[in-house]
Amino acid sequence: MLLLIFTYSGLREKRYLVIVVNNFHCLSLLFMGFGLVLIGPQYNFKGIISCILLIVASHFFIRGYWSTLLLYAIGSVMGLVTIVYSYMHFTTYDHAEVVGLITVFVGIVILSFNNEKIRYNEFYLKRNLMQEKDKTQSQNIQLQSINKRLDVTLKQLEEVDKSKNKFFSVIAHDLRSPFSSVVSLTEELNVNFKEYSLPEIESRVRIIEESTKSTLDFLNNLLFWASSQLNLITC
Repeated sequence: MLLLIFTYSGLREKRYLVIVVNNFHCLSLLFMGFGLVLIGPQYNFKGIISCILLIVASHFFIRGYWSTLLLYAIGSVMGLVTIVYSYMHFTTYDHAEVVGLITVFVGIVILSFNNEKIRYNEFYLKRNLMQEKDKTQSQNIQLQSINKRLDVTLKQLEEVDKSKNKFFSVIAHDLRSPFSSVVSLTEELNVNFKEYSLPEIESRVRIIEESTKSTLDFLNNLLFWASSQLNLITC
């Protein structure tokens, strides 16, 4: 029996077949104990011990919270029935020994229940900790991805800010000068219009036209460049 207990206990993490064998083994202990009591009073002691072994074996072998509770309940009920029946028809041992067996039986049941409660609390605690750890790792990965995208967006915004400064610098220097020239020519033409001859007027108008066309082309190119810089921002 002890050899089987240690063998099954060592293999229970590796072989699912052992779980099935252990279940049958525990049930066999249960029915063997109750059957020994029914066969004859001379087997009462062995029957009670078998029912006690059921509780011990189920603690070592059974995997699954509800399976363990089920076998505990069955073993407790039939063990108590066995003890009561033995107490009523005891011939081999006196009642003091029966009381001792009852005490041992109840103590084993209580200790087994408490031990199972602690074991499963530890199991669920570890499982919850693993779930929280996985959840935290997933959140960290998401935060890292968000931070990378924010870094890329910040770099793009810095580039756009540089382009904006460059754009206003060009407007302040390169675009302002041609407009100033056009304004000066138009003011001069307006003041001295009557004193100029027709060829002189045509010459100055031609200069104004060429200057405005050149400035317009420059402005279009500048706006196209600014638009291309703004399109670099991606979400």
